[in-house]
Amino acid sequence: MRPLRVTGDIRQLPDHAFGSASFGWWGTLGFMLIEGMAFVLGAGAYFYLMSNEQHWPPGGRPPALLYGSLFTALALLSEWPNAWLSRRAHAGDVRGIRIGAWVMVAFGIAMMVVRGFEFDALGVLWHDNAYGSILWALMLMHSVHIATDL
Repeated sequence: MRPLRVTGDIRQLPDHAFGSASFGWWGTLGFMLIEGMAFVLGAGAYFYLMSNEQHWPPGGRPPALLYGSLFTALALLSEWPNAWLSRRAHAGDVRGIRIGAWVMVAFGIAMMVVRGFEFDALGVLWHDNAYGSILWALMLMHSVHIATDL
């Protein structure tokens, strides 16, 4: 048996690619589509369950809005340092990038802490009924996104 002979020299080829020529680009697109579809299916299940109940939420009190509102306010407020950090990154300001990254970490930690209180304020556990299951599933999926961003 003859050994495999390499006929071409590939050392001059680039070891990276940008845009749709990159496997990473396609992997990111696929991941975004899968994650987006998970949220679409979860929201669809939530609305399906809502349409089949006399009272919503079933068998319990509505969730307290304090922590959900606080979480939303933090998410909206985090856009200002996020935009500032983006400008610092495009300007090549390393010190600004470090400061902005730590500010964004602080926002992420604050959001995760508030989310923990928000789970407690839901008034339903994941194993209580279908409403609790889908509500917890949607919130956990979103919490995983925040944790990975953090």
